[in-house]
Parts: sequence; C-alpha cells; structure tokens
Amino acid sequence: MVKTDSGIKSYADLKGKKVAAGIQGSSSVTNLSIVLKTYGISFSEINPQYLSYGQAMQLLKDGQVDAVMVDSGAPSSAIIDINSQHDITILSIDEDKIKQIVTEYPYFSDAVIIPKGTYSGIDTDITTTGSLATLCVPGSLPDEMVYKMTKALFDNKDKVIKVHEKGNSINLQTAVNGFAIPLHPGALKYYKEMGAVK
Repeated sequence: MVKTDSGIKSYADLKGKKVAAGIQGSSSVTNLSIVLKTYGISFSEINPQYLSYGQAMQLLKDGQVDAVMVDSGAPSSAIIDINSQHDITILSIDEDKIKQIVTEYPYFSDAVIIPKGTYSGIDTDITTTGSLATLCVPGSLPDEMVYKMTKALFDNKDKVIKVHEKGNSINLQTAVNGFAIPLHPGALKYYKEMGAVK
C-alpha cells in the first residue's frame, strides 16, 4: 500500500524506495521478497524498513516510508484508519505473476479480488494473492481434542465471519491445500468424515 500522491503505481516503482517490509524474519518480509522476485526485482533493490505494522502505518502517514507491505485480510482496520486521512493506492499483482507464485510456493492462494469500494476512493478491483492460513498444533495433542477443534472451526464459521469477513474463506474443499507439514490425525479424521480427504 502507498499513498496515492507517492507516484508509485506498480511493484516496479518500488526500486530504491523505503518499503516497510515487516519485522525482520517475518512472513511479511518473505512474502514481499517473493512478489518482488516475480517482477524481476531483488530485495536489495528496495530500501527495506524492518518495522512492526503499527510503526509502519504511522511512518507512512508521516511520509517517512514510501510503501507498507500489508499482510492482512480485507477490510483492514489499519488501512481504513490511514485512508481516513490520506488517499491510498493498493498495488495489484498481475494474474500471470500470481500463477507463477502459486506454482513455486503452493501455500499462496490463487488470485483474490479486493472489491472496489472496500476502501474509500478505490474505485477499481484490486487483484492480489494471499497466504493460506494454517492452524498448527503440537503432534502430541490428543487426537480427540484436535478433532473437536477442527470440527468447532467449521461448525462455527458463522461466528468467525461476524469477527472478520475473511471467515467466508473457510472452506472444506480447500482446507488442506498447500500443506507443507503433515495433518494431525485428529484433523485428518474430521476431514475424512467430511469427504475433504479420501
């Protein structure tokens, strides 16, 4: 995300810019470097600022950074806050770049659309990707406990949606996509019962 008056219109424009990339070692930094790589931009070609999300937004407001890597579901309260004071632009990722990212890193999602009007002044849809969220538990947790946790998540999807509309993305058909670690036997039992895993 950038302030509209920054003149930054694409990822290519981030070269040489101060970009709040997230805390060093965080998934935000990794995700940004992956997206930049698909555009042929090395992480060394930006001026990364390793900041917490709150610090980053404040510095963007004050004009001390040029862009902020946003790793959250839309609508984001932090974006709404800065958008109440500044015109903002959220950079879209080209769909061919998203396909490239997903092929190489399957824990990313296919194209996601942030609909126009989600944020004030943004009158076109924004195309992006996202990281697939994973609930991780120790393998030592009892199978029955993890089974009940998994079931509770899907049985209470409506309550999750009340907290944040990204709860709409909880979907049994895609629940096991992109896994890089084994499913806990308790979760596997639930997914098999529901036909999500054979």
